[in-house]
Formats: sequence, C-alpha cells, structure tokens
Amino acid sequence: MRCLFSSVFLLSVFTSNCINAQRVPGEWEPQQATILTWFDKDFYQNMSVDSVHLKMVKSLVKNNEIIINVKNEKHRKHIISVLEKNQVNTNKITFRKADFNFELGNYPRDFGPEWTYDTEQNLRVIDMSWSYYGYLAGKGLFKKALNKPIERYDRRIAKQLGLRILNKTDLVSEGGAKEFNGDGVLMVVEPTELSRNQGYSKEEIDKKYKQLFNLKKVIWLPFPTYEDEHMFMGLIEDEKGDKSVLRSASANGHIDEFCRFVNPTTILLAEVTEEEAQKSELHRINKKRLDACFNILKKETDAFGKLFTIIRMPMPEPLFFDLNDNNEISDRTKSIKKLLNCNLLKDGTDIDKVKDLKILPALSYCNFSIANGVVLSSTYWQEGLPEIIKQKDQKSFDILKKAFPESEVIPINTLAINFNGGGLHCNTRHIPLLKK
Repeated sequence: MRCLFSSVFLLSVFTSNCINAQRVPGEWEPQQATILTWFDKDFYQNMSVDSVHLKMVKSLVKNNEIIINVKNEKHRKHIISVLEKNQVNTNKITFRKADFNFELGNYPRDFGPEWTYDTEQNLRVIDMSWSYYGYLAGKGLFKKALNKPIERYDRRIAKQLGLRILNKTDLVSEGGAKEFNGDGVLMVVEPTELSRNQGYSKEEIDKKYKQLFNLKKVIWLPFPTYEDEHMFMGLIEDEKGDKSVLRSASANGHIDEFCRFVNPTTILLAEVTEEEAQKSELHRINKKRLDACFNILKKETDAFGKLFTIIRMPMPEPLFFDLNDNNEISDRTKSIKKLLNCNLLKDGTDIDKVKDLKILPALSYCNFSIANGVVLSSTYWQEGLPEIIKQKDQKSFDILKKAFPESEVIPINTLAINFNGGGLHCNTRHIPLLKK
C-alpha cells in the first residue's frame, strides 16, 4: 500500500491558455486508476458504509489501481484494518489525505478532474469551477472559503499525476452532471446547467463546452429526476400519500442518476411504466420527465448523423426512512440547513413543524461505475422488502450484463451510502490512461 500524505509530486502543473483538447475519452475505455472516497461515518443506523466500500475495493482491486480519499491518519488505519481483515491485497491501493472539508466534500466524481486527451494523445485536465452543487453559488467571502479547497482538488490531482491543465473555466459543473460518449458528444440537463451558471444563456454554455472539450454537439435534456432536485425544494409524498419526505443531500439535478452512455452510440435511460405511475406521485412525475427526455433522445444523432440506440433501465422503488435524531444523516441535514440559512423549504414548508419527517435516499440503477474489467451495479433488496425490488435489481443487472458483455458486472447493495445523496458512480472517479 502507498500513502500520499507527502507533498512530493511527479511534475509541476501548469495551465495553457491555448485550448487544444482533442477528445474526451468514454468511461468504458482503458483506465489508469480509480479514485474513491471512503466515508468515515455511517449515515443511518445499522447500515455500514464500511461494508459498501469494502465490496467496491474488493471488486476493483483485481484490475485497477485505486486512490482512496481519507479524512486523517486514524481513518486511514481503520480502513487498512478493514481491508487486511478481509484479505484484500493493498499493493495497488494509495491513500490520499483529504485537503478539503470531508463532511462537505465526499464524491470525487463531481469535484474530480475533467479529462481530455490533447492532440498528442496525452491526458490533460479541464479545470471547472465549483459551487457545492449550486447550494453555495454566488459571491461572498464565506462561500469562497468553503468552495475554494474542494475547487482546487482537480488541480492537485493533476499536479500529483504530472498532468497539464489545458484550461481553467468559470463554468460551474460537476462530473455527475455531464455524460460524454467518447466521440464528440456531451449530454447535460438544461435546468442544472443554467442554475449553476446564472448569467450565461444556454447558447453561451453550449458554445463554451464545445470549445473546452472539442465537441461536435451538446444534447440538452429538459429535466432531472424529481427526487434529485434541490434537497430543500419541497417535500415528497410517502407510500401513504402524505407530504412528509425530504430528499437526501441530493446532487441537485445530475444526469448520471437517470441517463448514461454505455458506448459511443448507446444510451441507457431510466423508465417508469404506466402501471408504476399510477402508484405514487414520485413515479408519476418522473414518468412525465423521463418520457420528455426519451422524446428528445430518440431523434438525436451522434457526431456522424447516426441515431442512438436507447435502452430503458428501471427506476428503483422508493424507500422511505424515519429522519430522527439517532442517525448521522439527521445531523448532516440540520448542518446543511444551518449552513444555507434555510428555515423554510422552497415551497414554504417549515420542516421543523412536520411530524414524522422521513428521508428518501438517492436510489438509482443508472448510477453504476465502470472500471477496467468490471462494472459495479446497485442493488437494494434485502430480507423483508417487497419482491418487486428484487425483480428490479435483477432486471437492471441483466441490462448491464448485456450492455457490457466483456466486463464482470458486480452487484453491491449501496443503500448505506445512498443516504449521502449519491451512489457508486458519484463515489468513483476514473483516471483514463495517462498516455494513449
């Protein structure tokens, strides 16, 4: 095992004012390593984040180098003890002490580097700006102080790897908000991009993305999923129809929750059936949104004029959990509410007056993670839950097996980390091969 607590780097990092990106590689292409964050606390009682991260590392380490973000030395030693106890080979694992607020900055997918190959096939970095998923957008010393450490993460990783930063942009965007097909096409969610970049029009953002990443086209989808909107947007109906459910610490409109490229010409898009839409408000709203996305995608073409193949992926059954004072996610929700000075939800609801408040974890079958030789897929069923959840777990697994025939698809019950507003894809950031 290796430790990256030293300040020694391979090469100095520098920024080029000349944009000479050639191509953003697809996630399914060969990778140098995988970055992940190992959480230091369980978010909900009797649900172990250690067990999820252990399964992730065991699944990845056979074919992949791994960089693990850790909180401190005590945390690193704890992780090593978990790995050694479970006979995990740590020779290909590097630990990196977090140089950012560990409670606020969890998901390397989102604040990690945006990769591109330059015209000489060297891996380079595009340095995006950051605003904590739009929650800390705008100016002010307080917001700047919170944003700055994690906004610098991509530059620090670039320096550690000896990579050039081709360009730094004032565009704000997270990794989970963008889907590249590896061949000149980007998919984004329109309200997400506009909310992150107030003052820019859709046309201006489109132009900037094409310049930054040497893209032929940008596909704009009209909606995110309902449960992945701003965590304080308003309450969601529970299984009884009561408005009592708070979103978990959502990514505030990410595309990787519902729509993914699996190769340059194939898109996985989540789907809600007519029957499901009759069961709940959540399914009904998502069906309308996903159908609108489908109607756009079925007419879209790749950079060469070929229609995309679209495969539909199930939406998970919602799972609601009591938000009480006996779990970490309750404490984090209160901390975020205090941080944002948010006593009322955006719909005017005072959540301090809501009885029996519940929380909905960020559940998604589209939030899978791709690495060398493996695809990590989410499952949710456990003893005592409805059979429909097991059926959906299996259906999503079968779809991924077909979509990635040369990879081993490994199911992982991710519920313990979904309470933090994301999943497998959020918690991994691939590093493509340094030199093609």
